[in-house]
Amino acid sequence: MTFSIHARKEDGKTVVASHVSPMLAVAKARTQVRAGWQVQITDEYGKIFQPNRFEELLRFDRKPVLSCCAASASRANRSAFNRS
Repeated sequence: MTFSIHARKEDGKTVVASHVSPMLAVAKARTQVRAGWQVQITDEYGKIFQPNRFEELLRFDRKPVLSCCAASASRANRSAFNRS
């Protein structure tokens, strides 16, 4: 997924940058916010994320964590498969 950072200064200067990683997009956008830019991130579907919603983008980078039961079941299934 591609994320576009749209930043604008009060003097009218604008910058647009694209990043594939949501983590890099959020990091760059937060840097621009701290520097006084008005910033938003847009995903490839046109959904807009204002600075108070940047955290939502980081959920895309998180890998699902197997619960202990799911991990045990997975090991049991591999064990049963190897005995066949």
